[in-house]
Amino acid sequence: MPEAFKIGDIIEGTITELRKFGALMIFEHDATGLLHISEISDRFVYDIARYVQVGRNFNVKILEIDPNNGFMKVSLRKVTIEDRIDFKNSSKKRTVIAAEEIDFAPLQEQLEKWTDKQLENKTQEESDAQSKSR
Repeated sequence: MPEAFKIGDIIEGTITELRKFGALMIFEHDATGLLHISEISDRFVYDIARYVQVGRNFNVKILEIDPNNGFMKVSLRKVTIEDRIDFKNSSKKRTVIAAEEIDFAPLQEQLEKWTDKQLENKTQEESDAQSKSR
């Protein structure tokens, strides 16, 4: 196992297998580890598959490293929300839109037409209801 990993590090890994007791993961340099069911969430986890899926990547925190074989015990629940989602690499970044870029003119142009049509429909419905009641 490479010396690149230390207890407390937050690393990215891929879920390779789900078991009743947790999920097996693979990391850089072919290192492997276990995400125990108790380390997935602060809440009770009945079904692991509702939280993690095979093939998905997660940022996890290293809790223990076996000195004999390098097998790691990792935690998802001890990773902050900021570290769970790497905002620097996220394609869904929030952007601020300048006020001058916001244009409601097309809506304003259509608003009167929409309002007139709704009023016309309402009037038609009322007259139909009156004619039926006679």
